[in-house]
Amino acid sequence: MLKLSDLIHNANIGVVDAFLNSIPKKTIEVIKSLFSWDIMESEAYFGNPLGYQGIDSAYKLASDWKCLTRVNNEGSIDSEFGQIFHKKSYETISNAMLEDIVSDYLAVGCNVEHVGEFKGGRIVYVQLSSDQLGSRLIGGHDENKGLITLINSHDGSFAFTVKLDLFRIFCSNQFSAIKKAKSNCIIRHTKSANIKLDELRNEINNLSETYNRIMLNIDLLNNVRITDASSLLHDGKTADNLRRDFFIELLQVKKQPVKEELGSFSRFNPLMVKTGLDYTTRAKNRLNALERAYNHQKQSTLGHNLWRLLNAVTFHVDHDRLCANENQRSKGYSMVGKGSELKQRAYKLLLEKAHKFNRENRAMDVTPY
Repeated sequence: MLKLSDLIHNANIGVVDAFLNSIPKKTIEVIKSLFSWDIMESEAYFGNPLGYQGIDSAYKLASDWKCLTRVNNEGSIDSEFGQIFHKKSYETISNAMLEDIVSDYLAVGCNVEHVGEFKGGRIVYVQLSSDQLGSRLIGGHDENKGLITLINSHDGSFAFTVKLDLFRIFCSNQFSAIKKAKSNCIIRHTKSANIKLDELRNEINNLSETYNRIMLNIDLLNNVRITDASSLLHDGKTADNLRRDFFIELLQVKKQPVKEELGSFSRFNPLMVKTGLDYTTRAKNRLNALERAYNHQKQSTLGHNLWRLLNAVTFHVDHDRLCANENQRSKGYSMVGKGSELKQRAYKLLLEKAHKFNRENRAMDVTPY
């Protein structure tokens, strides 16, 4: 059985470029494109590279596979992108198809805000604004707005997804207010992809209703003080202690046994004893970084409430080098990676605490979302 490792791969990129350039391909039509390149499909082959170790080339068609390459708008192949191989059942959603979806959003009054890519183009995204998702003031002064984010992967790492993000104007933090809800459209790379893309176009207006419900929940986070949340209350603890309790719960860190060297039987056999429990150095650094994010001047205008706790997490993920380095961020850490998951977890935990307090005190008429 032919395996993925048997296909032509990046190690032979120079040879593959020459081979693929000899394959007839369709010209890419570009009409005011958001991207300067697109994905080209071609047949996948396996066998010996040209002249490899003196053996004549013997390329054979891998009938169950196809190859994706990145082609610039002028028709040249991007050798740095290399090749991505998928089974023939994998339905490619090209940049042109993504832009076709974007055009439907533009037709109903949306505007393109951001266009970008991660992992050298293996993941692409477009963010759009809309008057229906316009600026809202949290607490009367903290400006936020909704963004529709369309994300697609060419390497199959995840499905084509449309999600609603909340964007804080003051510090450019953002997080996915919904990730797996009915209003979130997820399209698998299968033969039904084109049909589902058509269905997506009929769901655009639903985002406005979703946005309004989310903002009511954000207002609730802003109205619940840290010391109000009954699930956080502990006798004799200050707000500082409660913040740290939440960060510990968020990061899911636990104290580990601390060992101390008292002496040794020999140079190679030290005598170690347990002296107690403490957090690891890495855990302490993360907890301290979240505390710094909470006290950062970008959060100085916010009250000591659950909304500020959420902004501390998003600020930490989006801007703190301790959280992720540049290489991790180039792969989409904050938008599609572990950072995005951490922000989503913080939002979920804080909403649970806010709604628990709200049920006990009936402070606001708001439905959990």
